[in-house]
Amino acid sequence: MNEIKIALQLWSIKEACEENFEDSLRKVATMGYDGVEFAGYYGLEATTLKALLDENELQVAASHISYDALKNNFEEVIAYEKTIGNQNIVVPFLQADSLDEWYTYFDNLKVWQEEITAQGMNLFYHNHAHEFTQIQGKDMMKEMLIAVPNLLVELDTYWVKYAGVDVLNWLKDHQISVRLLHIKEMLETANGYESTEIGNGIMPIEDLIDFAKKLHLEWLIIEQEAFQNYKPMESAQVNIKQLSKII
Repeated sequence: MNEIKIALQLWSIKEACEENFEDSLRKVATMGYDGVEFAGYYGLEATTLKALLDENELQVAASHISYDALKNNFEEVIAYEKTIGNQNIVVPFLQADSLDEWYTYFDNLKVWQEEITAQGMNLFYHNHAHEFTQIQGKDMMKEMLIAVPNLLVELDTYWVKYAGVDVLNWLKDHQISVRLLHIKEMLETANGYESTEIGNGIMPIEDLIDFAKKLHLEWLIIEQEAFQNYKPMESAQVNIKQLSKII
């Protein structure tokens, strides 16, 4: 199998990206990341961004694209993603208070999945914790995959554990759908849980890597949203070093 590639979800360094997006991409490349996952483009035209990626030898692992962007600007979204060389479109968040609302989402996801697949691309959903707990007695991730059987999953392992679900069991049960894996470390504190640098928490990182290898996943995507001892850019450097050692 090909070696697993490591990408950084750029939300992890969003302040740096807001200040200087081009410089942030250069720094990420210098750290040794193979690619990035976008959470916005900070005003760059697609051709400009593609040139910047090529200059820094960075690949696009995926892009987070909102449900509303797909609903309102589908053709423009697809054109932009094709130009920057992205094949993986990830809907990063959906929330609803009723099953009817959720199934409206699912209906649209099913249509988009078929259209995106026809374009030679992939449609994913990225979970948080509420999908497992918000609707009493229902695992909405499971319901989603029944309603949209060809939808792929970018599993945020941190939020699965945060929801009180055994992440390794969930992966085993839904492995046919999981094609992108978010590696996010969890720190247990007196006030609850928050993310931290890889190796400093309680997530079963080595087991997650074993899963990724067995399924021949192409990308592992690092994300961190809370910072205790380092600045975000420093944490990004620590994280790729730690994950590379484990791999």
